[in-house]
Amino acid sequence: MRRLSVVVALVAILVMAVALPAAALELQGEHRLMASYAEDLEVRAAEALVLRHGEWWAELVLTQRWSPAWPRRIEAELSVWRTAGGWDYGAGVLWRVTERRVKPWLMVAKPW
Repeated sequence: MRRLSVVVALVAILVMAVALPAAALELQGEHRLMASYAEDLEVRAAEALVLRHGEWWAELVLTQRWSPAWPRRIEAELSVWRTAGGWDYGAGVLWRVTERRVKPWLMVAKPW
């Protein structure tokens, strides 16, 4: 799992670095800690690597989820985003590592 995540991150960075001028790239790391409560408490810890170029950006997010309702879960998500006309458009792949499932997704969002 670790090797695959490293390979995916390196390939995403390499593709964007080759396609875009170096002076315009911005690389940013983020730590995210989230908690939610629906039927049971769920805590999520995530590490995100974000590569930005103008109105385009790519994200690699690794998340670990804990809850008393189910066993520990690990997820990896790779996505590409673009802002146009005040809207964010994204496409990505969510890999639920512990469940061995892959889910592609598309999203349109209005930023705050």
